[in-house]
Amino acid sequence: MLSLYCSRLASIGLRRTRYQAAIERLESRRLLVVDPLIAEFQAINDATLVDEDGDTSDWIEIRNEGTQQIDLTGWYLTDDFSDLTQWRFPSGSTIDEASELLVFASGKNRWDGPQGEHHTNFRLAGGGESLALVHPDGISIAHAYESYPPQVPDQSYGVATGRKTIEMIGATSTVKTLVPKDDALTETWRRIGFDDSRWQTGHLAVGYEVLASGVTLQTDFSLPLGPEWIVDLPVETSSTVETSDGALVMSVPRGDDVDFDERGVAPLIYRTLPEIAAGVRSYEITTHIRHATEDKGRVGLAIVDQHGRPAIQIEYSAGRSVRVQAEGQLVGDSLLVRNLTSYFLRLKRLDHVWIGSFKVNAEDPWQDVAYVVDGADDRALITQPRVGAYARSPSGRMKATFDHFEIAVQDESPLYRPHVNADASAMNGTSSSIYLRIPFQLDVDPAELDELSLVTRVDDGFAAYLNGAPLTTDEGAPLQVNGPPTPEWNSTATIAVKPTGRVLPQQSHDLTSSIDRLQIGENVLAVHGMNVDISDKDFFFDATLVAADIVSHAVQTFVTATPGAPNELPSAPPPIIHSDSGLFFGTKTVEMSLPEPIPSIEIRYTLDGSNPTLASALYTGPLTLTNSAMLQARAFDTAKIRRFATSNPTSKTLIAMDESLRDFSSNLPVLVLDGYGTLPNGSNELAKMNVVMLNPDVKTGRTSFQDSAANIAYAGRGGARDRGSSTAAQAKPNMTFETWGATGTTPMDDEDVSWLGLADGADWVLHAPFTFDRSYARNPLALELSKQMGHWASNYRFIEVYLDASNRNGQFDGNNVISPEDFMGIYVLTEKIEQGPNRLDIAETTPDHAQGPKISGGYI
Repeated sequence: MLSLYCSRLASIGLRRTRYQAAIERLESRRLLVVDPLIAEFQAINDATLVDEDGDTSDWIEIRNEGTQQIDLTGWYLTDDFSDLTQWRFPSGSTIDEASELLVFASGKNRWDGPQGEHHTNFRLAGGGESLALVHPDGISIAHAYESYPPQVPDQSYGVATGRKTIEMIGATSTVKTLVPKDDALTETWRRIGFDDSRWQTGHLAVGYEVLASGVTLQTDFSLPLGPEWIVDLPVETSSTVETSDGALVMSVPRGDDVDFDERGVAPLIYRTLPEIAAGVRSYEITTHIRHATEDKGRVGLAIVDQHGRPAIQIEYSAGRSVRVQAEGQLVGDSLLVRNLTSYFLRLKRLDHVWIGSFKVNAEDPWQDVAYVVDGADDRALITQPRVGAYARSPSGRMKATFDHFEIAVQDESPLYRPHVNADASAMNGTSSSIYLRIPFQLDVDPAELDELSLVTRVDDGFAAYLNGAPLTTDEGAPLQVNGPPTPEWNSTATIAVKPTGRVLPQQSHDLTSSIDRLQIGENVLAVHGMNVDISDKDFFFDATLVAADIVSHAVQTFVTATPGAPNELPSAPPPIIHSDSGLFFGTKTVEMSLPEPIPSIEIRYTLDGSNPTLASALYTGPLTLTNSAMLQARAFDTAKIRRFATSNPTSKTLIAMDESLRDFSSNLPVLVLDGYGTLPNGSNELAKMNVVMLNPDVKTGRTSFQDSAANIAYAGRGGARDRGSSTAAQAKPNMTFETWGATGTTPMDDEDVSWLGLADGADWVLHAPFTFDRSYARNPLALELSKQMGHWASNYRFIEVYLDASNRNGQFDGNNVISPEDFMGIYVLTEKIEQGPNRLDIAETTPDHAQGPKISGGYI
């Protein structure tokens, strides 16, 4: 008996993939047609289905896939493998052919006859456990989930059509490379038996790049402006531009203006970047400006877009302040510096971020004023930036002298080199083509495979062959990306690929029509890589080749539960976000992937906590964040005939910190709240927030933002609003605060947390007796005295709080970077008074507790 029981368990064991976030799969197997199975169940039923008592009980769906009615009398359901006869189906329990029977796992243990409901004597565990359907002998298991994973509220789990994948080519695959000198090899190099022993050996990816060295170019205006400069001076203007005594002088009368939305008649001069900077993402422009005290116009540097408009500006304005503008709108705060007559301005580009800076003297350190993210906040991406200077006088005249204009280009940073494991630099200056051979082994019969897909990243083009024959796409066309129809040994790519934001997008190719070219044992993927010309400064190729076997009964999560009906499409595997939640300084690179490559599935994401849709941003490569992000990502099946429903969202909480806080420390825990929208006052609505709580380090006793990961007590989401009436208008708000867990985005997602030694809970008070008790002593003293007298009282902790952005007029500043201005000082984090075993453990009240005898004491 024991051996039969153990073998049955082994036969239904779940297998985990090597990806931690992947859905657990059931081993491929074919159930006997006479055996029913547990097709679907729901262990956290909040609102999907109610039983006849009006309760949202857990439920289990038993399906008969046979062609005859099944009598389940005497069969068993159990969630305990040590008790296979835990609950017995009563007499008369039948399932018609191709139908389902619904059983409530409610713990009520009853059956109300053939027309009534079935209720087991056990409930399902939302955190994961076992579940089995057992034959009447009480020993043989018909179908089981040996250990199902933690469940999601109002989603279900069960069997559906699934996929068993085989990665044949990946990151560690060996590759042989050759730069051909002629056509002597013809097509033989694409075949399995070809001798490539003299070819260069490496591993994917293949590539090279020639990086430009940095350079500094200075225009001192001792000579007239060269042809690289454009002097944009409308004919109707009274302004002048001239070079004099080694300087550039702009004289602008009152009323001559220029901005992004209206050209006006003020002077704007600009030039293209030098050729060496064309592909470089990091450079800076600087100038030294002089003018008289009485000149109250505006003068500055500009990044000019492809339409000749000043898209990004840093300027000294009206003798009062330095400010940064993007598309004519002020960015960040102005820097107040009055009555300057000599100073330096700088615009610095770091990848896709423009930083405006200022200093008075040459030896002073640069002071950053504000920064602009290219293409963010509904602004257009600047695709062909030109650099220049201007002067304008909407309300006062300006005569500005520019002593020099300097362009400093940093060394070009590598994009492909960190990923290249097979050097292809022999192409550079020699050939536009390279041959690649990637051998792999296949241990299964290709006849068992249902799908074949290739995921590539390439700069510039390629054609691919499998075992000597061209690979074909699902349309039957040869697989060629940016290549000619019939590549020759020295062919060139048809277009030059330019990465967007230093990201080379990946492409998925459905090659199912080429499965019959696979064979058991040795195979080879041959790739003809191509550059756009012989002098191209880079080449890159990387690939993943995956096959899949469609299995009929794979365990899946269903986003939409269907009790008593055939199961819907299984959920797509949720994306994996390769980053931890927490704080970051400067920039943060975030990568995402699928647990397994599926050609028809793509990742869409949002950064503001909204639910991703097909209209959301498409993930094509690593994200570079400079601001805080409430990152949500989902996987979508875009095939014409979908096999997957949209996945559950995957979430991360990432809070950007200003560099000036890198050395911050405190002897108290610190709560960082990064808000979206308005901090509501006078309502029950909550503003959603990124939330990080930091504990003091156990060794130093100090809380620090630098290297904070080890001391995070909570990193997730939450909501807050103003609390109180008499204190509603004070600068330091009292707040009602909720924790929403690692993935929550609404108050419906509230989740108990345990932090700072306080009792588990989701509802908290951030108490700030700013007006009436600046000593912060009264409430804590009352709470302590209550507890010392043996009465219940809320627990509390003193903490420090950063809130973006200090509830200025109830509106968050929207820059989503925590700065010193967001420091709110000390708060008293207090457990909110509420009924529950972790808070005030008294009898729970219901609406019918209105009068005796149900009112029997124990209430507040």
